[in-house]
Amino acid sequence: MKKALALIFIGIALYSCKTEEPTVASYQLQVDNELVNDTIDHKVSYKFEVINKLTSTEETGTWEVQLLKQDSSYFTILKEENSQEFKIQSGSLIEKIPTDQLFQYDGLRIKGRILFYNENRQVSLEKVFTVWGKPAKPIFHILSTEENGYTDEMDVIFGFVCNGATSIRIRHQNNDYGYIDNIFLNMETHTEVYNGLDISTVNMFSVHASNFLGTTISDPIYIGED
Repeated sequence: MKKALALIFIGIALYSCKTEEPTVASYQLQVDNELVNDTIDHKVSYKFEVINKLTSTEETGTWEVQLLKQDSSYFTILKEENSQEFKIQSGSLIEKIPTDQLFQYDGLRIKGRILFYNENRQVSLEKVFTVWGKPAKPIFHILSTEENGYTDEMDVIFGFVCNGATSIRIRHQNNDYGYIDNIFLNMETHTEVYNGLDISTVNMFSVHASNFLGTTISDPIYIGED
């Protein structure tokens, strides 16, 4: 009997010393200005914060603005640590979005996310968005070359990709003759044919991709001889 009472006493003592597990909080990522169609508008400023819904307090953590790449990894363009809120001022992202990365697009806008995390509390939240950037640097290359039966002439087919652009053009400059051609193309065009290109002189080709934020230019391609 005494042994049983002792065991009961020990059990009560252990129970009384047991630390209660904290209630798992519910967190919400909020923004003061609506992202219409989940799109960050460069003309609008935003403030993001994470609220603990149980305590109605702001959480502190690390914030990142990340863009989604074609290989499904993320490219961080902004990061702020140990902060209760995160601000994006109007127009501040335009120059931070690189044009030399291969991002995933939703139409003509880049996919991304606002990420908040606090590793100590094991909190991780995100808000997906799309955002306009300057057009990606055009991918420009020669698909084929073919002699056309005439001396010093060649038929050339170019291929190119212009992500994020609303207008594109190929610029052809002949260095010997001094002329420049600008060929404006339909946005659905991904190849262009040049028949009878004079290869006895140097020809420089480049693709210019534009939208309302600016223009980016491909690396040049040179065809012909001095």
